[in-house]
Amino acid sequence: MYDINQIRDLFPITQTHAYLNNPAIGPLSRTAYAAAVAFLDERMLSPWPDPAPSGLLRLRDRKNRVRTKFAQLYGAHPHEVGLVESTSAGENMVAQALLQPGDVVVVDDLHFESSFLLYRQLEASRGITLRIVPSRNGVVDIEDLAAAIDARTKLVSVSWVSNRNGFRHDIKAVADLAHSHGAYLYVDAIQALFTFPADFHALDIDFLTCGGYKWLYANFGVSFFYIKEALLPLVPSDRFGHTHVASASDDLHFTIKADASKYEYAAIAHTSVAQLEGALDLITQVGLTDIGAHGIALAHYLWHELDRLGYELFTPPNCQSAIVAFRHGKDTKALSTRLEQANVSVLFRENDRYIRAGTGFYNTREDVDRLVDVLR
Repeated sequence: MYDINQIRDLFPITQTHAYLNNPAIGPLSRTAYAAAVAFLDERMLSPWPDPAPSGLLRLRDRKNRVRTKFAQLYGAHPHEVGLVESTSAGENMVAQALLQPGDVVVVDDLHFESSFLLYRQLEASRGITLRIVPSRNGVVDIEDLAAAIDARTKLVSVSWVSNRNGFRHDIKAVADLAHSHGAYLYVDAIQALFTFPADFHALDIDFLTCGGYKWLYANFGVSFFYIKEALLPLVPSDRFGHTHVASASDDLHFTIKADASKYEYAAIAHTSVAQLEGALDLITQVGLTDIGAHGIALAHYLWHELDRLGYELFTPPNCQSAIVAFRHGKDTKALSTRLEQANVSVLFRENDRYIRAGTGFYNTREDVDRLVDVLR
């Protein structure tokens, strides 16, 4: 049973704020916070426990548990999941491994800005071609995307849910389109995962990355990188270190890991790994189906309230994400002051002309109404 009061008790920020800024940075849950404190206590009091299990084995086992718990949430295999430092790290590895001079990359204008920077740099340094598909009325039409993809296209890269306005791609349709031309699909999933259920295998996703500091309500420093098992040989590690080693000979020759853990080349941000485990346990306990139904219903409620008040919506109607963006049409400084006085947290975007809000699984209609009251 979805108990919103129990959930809100796990997010102390709800005691003071209508926090609707989850697409920027989600607040830490008590669960993730407690996991970090437990890890730090361990580091302070017993950094290398003796006797066994040793510290290194304990750290390794936690990483393996985190990979497994994430994979189980999304219909993947643990060996298809690696832990990297950021969402952008995954896309950089894929692009650097796959793209050659003359290759075409197709994105849309609702993608995250880091992707544009990456492919513009590869245009200049490697001779690829970047095609940017324009959105219309806040929507990227699949037919417009299809018109940009041809036999030269090596990679289609999309934000599953746009950070700009919450538009949500039909990822299976995009995957089918890319694969029909022999291209691969990369998915930036940081605004999508942990907000609705999904199955990576059923959707036929090739590559995907997602950080944990937004909708997972964990922290910075570690992100999930998913790569389809058959594609593991195509994307080698782009650097090397001791945690890559599967086996070593006496004369210092090494066998490198072959699964997605090969992207973890050295010591990782283990405090963040501990928080990921705590946060994943909470998400699993609540359930992605209920989380998606709750957050998206609240976003629809906000969308309709804004529409009723005559605001210009950047988010398309009936959008199946938890993000709502709109043009506020007011003095930014004055509006920002009023929001601050009401303890309502959102983000000004698009040169401060728009506001972006995101409804998490701990938010309520009362949180949304506090925002609407200020805007009214």
